[in-house]
This record gives sequence, structure tokens and C-alpha cells, in this order.
Amino acid sequence: MLSNKFSKIIERKDYRKYPGWNDFYKRVILAIRSSITALEKDDEKKFKEDLGLVRKAINKLSGKLKIYIKDVFRKASVNKASRIYEHGISMEKTASLLGITMFELAEYAGQTGISDVPESKTLGVKSRI
Repeated sequence: MLSNKFSKIIERKDYRKYPGWNDFYKRVILAIRSSITALEKDDEKKFKEDLGLVRKAINKLSGKLKIYIKDVFRKASVNKASRIYEHGISMEKTASLLGITMFELAEYAGQTGISDVPESKTLGVKSRI
């Protein structure tokens, strides 16, 4: 999800004119490279630190670019959460896992019709036994 969203952001040449773009770009590329290495070494702690660096780089941006990038990642998180929810993980756990509100997830799931699929309906204890 991250690499896909960053590639879309980096491909847009008009963002390069915004103040802070060069610093943002350098920080993100370094963090992504480091996070790949951390994943290859199965170093979850380092991976999380690298993701934190990406967040900090986004927060250092200003104006429309910062708002746009945050919005892109928020929408991606909601979309990903809906897919997890679709596979049977509770709405509360899914929202918590991806750092979104249950309201955001419920609204998105309602629009997509995920909650209307019979497989995604919770069964009572007696039905499951």
C-alpha cells in the first residue's frame, strides 16, 4: 500500500515545485530503503521506526501538499481496513489496527456493500457450534 501511494505522489511533477519537496523526497526515499532492509532482516522494530520517519517527513510539509498526502494515506487506510473487515475481522479491531475510526470504516463499508454480503454477517454462538 505504501509503495503504491508514494509512487503516485512522486510521479506527479507539479508537487516538485512546492516548498519542502526536495527534503521530503530525500527523507522518504531513505526511510523506504531502510524499511526494506529492516523487512529483509525481519527487524519489525526498525521497520516501525522507519515508518515513523515517513510520518515525520509528511508532517514537516506545509500547505496543500501536506493535506493532499495525508488524505491519500487516510483513504488508502480506510480502503485497506474495509478489505480486512471483509475477511471477518471485527470492525473495532480492524479500525484500531489501521488507525482509523469505526465511523470511517462503517461509512466506507456501507458504501461498498461489504456489510450486505452474507459471509460477513456475524453468527451467534449457537449457530457456530
